[in-house]
Amino acid sequence: MSLFERLFASIAQEMGVTLQRSSFSPNIKERR
Repeated sequence: MSLFERLFASIAQEMGVTLQRSSFSPNIKERR
């Protein structure tokens, strides 16, 4: 696995966690 693939997978995982957390917070949608 290349460094770029590892970096992309890490970012995708963090975004998934952030989306799960934001689903509990309606304020996130309003900020966008």
